[in-house]
Amino acid sequence: MAGDRDPIGNTGLTERLEQHSRRNGFALGVAMAACILIGLAGFIYLYTHITILPDFSQKLSITDVPSSRVPSGSSVAGSQLITPPATRPPGTPNANATSIASISTQAANSAVASSTGQATAATGSRVAGTPTVTFKANFRIAGGFTIRLRSDASTSSTIVKTLPPGTELQYLNQDQTVDGEVWRKLRDASGAEGWVRDIDLEKIPG
Repeated sequence: MAGDRDPIGNTGLTERLEQHSRRNGFALGVAMAACILIGLAGFIYLYTHITILPDFSQKLSITDVPSSRVPSGSSVAGSQLITPPATRPPGTPNANATSIASISTQAANSAVASSTGQATAATGSRVAGTPTVTFKANFRIAGGFTIRLRSDASTSSTIVKTLPPGTELQYLNQDQTVDGEVWRKLRDASGAEGWVRDIDLEKIPG
């Protein structure tokens, strides 16, 4: 019965249980510390011996340049060609700028030469061409007949053109008498020149 139990004996049992619990707790703490240490050691090992991230530098394409084709003034690091930037001493003209300036100068000279040639050709054509003559009529075709303007003072010569009645003509101060008929050399308003018999003409007053 509950009243018959020895309180001293119950106290000893409680102390043993508490000691056992402390030993178990200590062992559990030691085991957890060991697990933590093992995990930390494993992480350090993996970090130092295994590459987690890919090395992208190994995937870049690097062109190997043979030593025989390395230009002078270039430095080679390993198999990679490193070309220093081009340097130009102060005051040295730029080759590209010189070429462009030369092309511009040549184009300008060509344009000037072309203009000069055209002007010369135009001047030459004016000099070589027939000078402009002021037409001043002092005769006209008389009567009601169409008269032939001939190349020479003869009815058998070539017909230059036909002149209707009233056509105004300029006398060129030349005349010939053929078979008793007087022929006059004349020019019409279009510049055609030829001969017409005097009997087919009438003088314009004035």
